[in-house]
Amino acid sequence: MLFRSFGVRRDEDWRTAIAYLAGQAQGDDGYIFISRRNHLPWQYYAPRFGKNPLQIDDIEPFDWHDLASSRTYRAPAFSRADLDRFSARHQRIWLVLSHEFDAYEEQDERGDTSSWVRDRLTRNGFAARQRIFPAIRILLYERRR
Repeated sequence: MLFRSFGVRRDEDWRTAIAYLAGQAQGDDGYIFISRRNHLPWQYYAPRFGKNPLQIDDIEPFDWHDLASSRTYRAPAFSRADLDRFSARHQRIWLVLSHEFDAYEEQDERGDTSSWVRDRLTRNGFAARQRIFPAIRILLYERRR
């Protein structure tokens, strides 16, 4: 059964997190999901809050086929150069984090796979605000003026 492959951790409050994201997002925002499986709650809940989950500018657009065929559809697959190009197009970027301490190839010494993304956005002139939900963090990076 396919649905058993996509388990939900009961301690994660995705409904509230996606409600916040959908309510605060603007049309020209950029999106980054780490782990990439965090796309699943966005795909599920965004329509309930009036958003088309496919009509966002995501650095790594969601792909059901890749998800279904890969055991490792988690770690970011974009490069620093990709992030630089992506951030140059946006005044605001949402970074949706959950499972960023899962085992991936590129981690810092604490096992954090999103630290290089956060650091790079800051170096590219963005300032961050964070909202915390159970087992989920959503950061809004806004370009400093």
